[in-house]
Amino acid sequence: MKKNQLRGKRIISSKVVLIGIVVLVLLVLTGFKVYVDNGYKAIHELDYFKLTEPVTVSETDNLISVLPVSKSDKNVGLIFYGGERINKECYYPLMMELAAKGYYCYLPTTFGNLPILNIEGAEFVIRKYPDIKEWYIIAHSQSCEIAAKYAKGHTKSLTGLVYLGGYSLKHDLSPFDLKLLSIHGSRDTVFNLELFKKAKQNDPKNSTYQVINGGNNTGFADCRILKKDTEATINIREQVQETAKMIDEFINNSKEEK
Repeated sequence: MKKNQLRGKRIISSKVVLIGIVVLVLLVLTGFKVYVDNGYKAIHELDYFKLTEPVTVSETDNLISVLPVSKSDKNVGLIFYGGERINKECYYPLMMELAAKGYYCYLPTTFGNLPILNIEGAEFVIRKYPDIKEWYIIAHSQSCEIAAKYAKGHTKSLTGLVYLGGYSLKHDLSPFDLKLLSIHGSRDTVFNLELFKKAKQNDPKNSTYQVINGGNNTGFADCRILKKDTEATINIREQVQETAKMIDEFINNSKEEK
């Protein structure tokens, strides 16, 4: 009788532990869903961003494509890694501005807009479009670290990278023949200048550094102001146009150096 009672208590105890684990997992998953659902969303209609040339926008389950309508002679692809929890639509303005200049722009989508869950997203795009001969990754904020990690393992398939309001402290790209453009806004307070100076030692040789006067970290995407950032003194349209101009000049100069 006592053995049966003891075994019964053990079974009850095991069920209580199991129920507790299930409840804990559900709470964690619910909290995570709330976290990603409360991310940064686009705030302007696309008509707000005037383009010099028409572009096409399309989306599949795992990829956003923004392409020039007319065939481009640049044959350069740009792969976007967005900032953490920043909705994919927030990057349409910059992608559209660059597509209007003749670039083929792609953004691999991720669950919860968390690029860290899809570090190899660039590989999917590069394999999908083998006719494009030059590839750059354009990464925003925290995703610069992710882009550097990918680039370090795929130096032969990339021409270079563009950091927008970010840098890489963990991944040393200095030994590799990659092009790098680093852009940040003069009013960017997400961007840590002291860490940036330290991170420069990890950048490829002859990297290019640019500052957008009056710009901030938020302005590379069309969304409400990011946590810890400072209000810009230029509007989102101006920052997007200036960013696209800098990227275009950088890529053209890189071609001329070959």
